[in-house]
Amino acid sequence: MDGFQRTAGGDQRLAVVTTADLAEYLCVSPQHVRRMDKAGLIPRPFRIGRSVRWVLREINAWMMVGGPDRQTWELRKALQQVAETDDDSPREGECLDGRVLTA
Repeated sequence: MDGFQRTAGGDQRLAVVTTADLAEYLCVSPQHVRRMDKAGLIPRPFRIGRSVRWVLREINAWMMVGGPDRQTWELRKALQQVAETDDDSPREGECLDGRVLTA
């Protein structure tokens, strides 16, 4: 399971895994991982040329919420990004540094 050791500067957030690594991690065959990908049952991989990779952090987060299908997972991620963006934006009458403007 070499893929779990591939990190940039020891940062696990950047760990990527191959189809074979993911299969071993999920206790299924590489062919089953490919079928799950084709059916949209796992998070979308990224490709570098013909190489297919998954971000391990995303796989772990996906599993923590019960392993929803790809469409549900991507919607969930988009909603979370909107929520995080909304939390960081200034409120009406508020400056970017948090000061409140008064009339």
